Amino acid sequence: PVPVVGALNGPAVAGGVEIALSCDLRIAHESAYLRPRGLDWGAVSCSRLSRYLPIGFTTQLVWLQQKLPAAEALRWGLVTEVVASQDVLIEKAMALAQRLAAYPTDAVLRSRELLRNLADSWSRMMALQAAATDAGWASDPQAAREALRKGK
Repeated sequence: PVPVVGALNGPAVAGGVEIALSCDLRIAHESAYLRPRGLDWGAVSCSRLSRYLPIGFTTQLVWLQQKLPAAEALRWGLVTEVVASQDVLIEKAMALAQRLAAYPTDAVLRSRELLRNLADSWSRMMALQAAATDAGWASDPQAAREALRKGK
């Protein structure tokens, strides 16, 4: 329930993309990049990514398993800052977390809840991804497609 500041110091791949984007604010080292998992598992890591980027661009990243470098993630607003030093990365992330901790707790928590609930269909999207991932782990791409089609 509290704000989370992420410090991306390298590649965030597949589930790492989901973890990185679950943070409220992110600072990245210049060598960091995001790369969602593509179609090779029968399920994809894109539910959070599709909240931040246009669907066409998300589709391209996922289907083609493209990397989104830190500098481009900054342009899209996925990270708040890109730094050249690992030491500076940690310093900046800690300073940002301390800044947030200095604000009135109730105001921060209420605004965080409001910001996170802007998309009403979020829980449905997460349920769809969970069903597709379950089917993908079962190595049955047809079952994954069927689960998505049925909305399970």
